Amino acid sequence: MTAHVSDFGLAKFLSESTNSFSISASLVAIKGSVGYIAPEYGLGSEISTRGDVYSYGILLLEMFTGKRPTDEIFNESLDLHQFVETAFPTKIMNIIDPQLIRKEEYEIVNDVRQSSKRYKILECLISVISVGLQCSNRSPKERMHTGDIVKKLTAAREIIGRV
Repeated sequence: MTAHVSDFGLAKFLSESTNSFSISASLVAIKGSVGYIAPEYGLGSEISTRGDVYSYGILLLEMFTGKRPTDEIFNESLDLHQFVETAFPTKIMNIIDPQLIRKEEYEIVNDVRQSSKRYKILECLISVISVGLQCSNRSPKERMHTGDIVKKLTAAREIIGRV
C-alpha cells in the first residue's frame, strides 16, 4: 500500500464577540469544512470529541476511496458514508482508490492461488474501512471511542505487515 497524507479542516472554537479562542459554549461558533464537520453541529449540538471522531472517520473514508465528501456524486440522498456502506464489506475493492494499492497487491487480490495474502489484504482494508464507517456514523453515540480506534488500526497495521 502507498501512504497518503491528507488534512481535514479542524473545527475551531471562535468567540463571536472577540474573535479569540474561547471555551464558553454560549459564545462559540464552529468553523469547519463542509463534509467533514459533524452533522449534529448544524443542529446546534455542543462541541465534543465525538465531532472530531466523525471528521476523522470521513478523512479515513476519503483516503481509502479517493473521494471527497464534497465531490459532485454526493448530494442530499447520497453522502460518502453511504457510498462506502453500500459496498461494505463484500464489494470493498470496487470503491478502494486504485492509487492506494500497488499493482502487485491488486494482482494478489485477484489471484485465487494467493488466497492467504489476498485474505490479509482484504481483512486489513475491511478493518480500516469499518473504523471509518463507525467513526462517521450520523449518531454521535454510535461512534467509536478513540482508544478503540487506536486498537483496531494497530491490529490492521499488524495484519498488513504480515503480507
